[in-house]
Amino acid sequence: MIKENMMLEQIIKGVMGEMNLQQDQVEGGLGLLLNTAKEKLSAADFSQVTDAFGGDVSGLLEAAPSESGGGLGSSLMGMASSALGGNSDLGALAGLASGFKNLNMDMSAVTKFVPLVLDLIKSNGNDVVAGLLEKVLK
Repeated sequence: MIKENMMLEQIIKGVMGEMNLQQDQVEGGLGLLLNTAKEKLSAADFSQVTDAFGGDVSGLLEAAPSESGGGLGSSLMGMASSALGGNSDLGALAGLASGFKNLNMDMSAVTKFVPLVLDLIKSNGNDVVAGLLEKVLK
């Protein structure tokens, strides 16, 4: 069971409601994003992210599916790029595509997931954390 704090609970419920996803899909997607942040951010910056998510994010990290197993194709990457502001160098997001596919998320879900999560983090007053995640996902 994933330890939840208020922000994490609001993000999970918000994404589930907005996108009609199951809780395990949302937790897995958050785990994918956090794994990427862990790889790309300094320890101090990642600590800010984990603190916003309640400190212990091990459950979310474990909920992330494997990122191997085939990509979603260039059309998904183009859609994801435009969803994240048109950045053609998808970097980290391109590597997440197969992980999202393993969560049974279709192209439209993937292109909405990241911006929605970032918006929910910002709406919880965590602009700095949202900025850190945005930096590693673009």
